[in-house]
Amino acid sequence: MTDKGWAMLSALKGILATQIATSAKYYGYFPDDVNLIGNKYPAILVRDGDESDTLNTGTYIEQDMQVVIYLYVTDIVDRIKNTLALQRKITDACMKDLTVGGTAILIEPSIIEKGEYSEIADKFNAGFYPNLTVRKLYFNVKIYDTRSL
Repeated sequence: MTDKGWAMLSALKGILATQIATSAKYYGYFPDDVNLIGNKYPAILVRDGDESDTLNTGTYIEQDMQVVIYLYVTDIVDRIKNTLALQRKITDACMKDLTVGGTAILIEPSIIEKGEYSEIADKFNAGFYPNLTVRKLYFNVKIYDTRSL
């Protein structure tokens, strides 16, 4: 199989970095780049999630992939307002090109995980922390991946 999943993730990261360039200071991949964020907030990390594969006509596999976009915001004043604004910019950027730069058949928003409040900051889980807000935006992506025999 060709690796269209990675091509789609790379294209999505590029689209986000281009479409909302001034709104975030760091773009990367989850979990590889979590520790590279440093003080570069807001930050956006892209991750592949669960997927299901269906063989179609023996020539390609239809992949239904879940993509998770992690959003990290350190605003304290107007925390929810600013987080919602950036969350909307991410969704709008994803919806401008439903084929993710030609790497997918369709991308569509699914759910947004907001989490709960905790005193201990956790960059791996959605939630509200004393100096950090983490959101997980889920998208469903359909990819047709060709097979080589």
